[in-house]
Amino acid sequence: MTWISFSKDVRLKIFEGGYPYQHFDALRAKFAKGRKNIEAEKLKNTISNKLRQMVTANRTRMDYLKKFQEMIDEYNAGSYNIEAFFAKLTAFAESCR
Repeated sequence: MTWISFSKDVRLKIFEGGYPYQHFDALRAKFAKGRKNIEAEKLKNTISNKLRQMVTANRTRMDYLKKFQEMIDEYNAGSYNIEAFFAKLTAFAESCR
């Protein structure tokens, strides 16, 4: 088990490619309080790092990386706002459990 710190009050435990749900509730609460772009970027980077580790360990997980990149490309193209992007990021991370 590894700990990933987002800030001094929000840390996520990483298990075999997933995150425990109770920590997502804390992350959502922090996101709702403000600095949404920063919190979304932190989550995006954490997921990206974990996906790279997963793909390095097992190339058959490449589909997760492709889906993640498509989500980022859609957000960058303006397909949805920061709230929708954050919701998609958390749903994606939870689906990787």
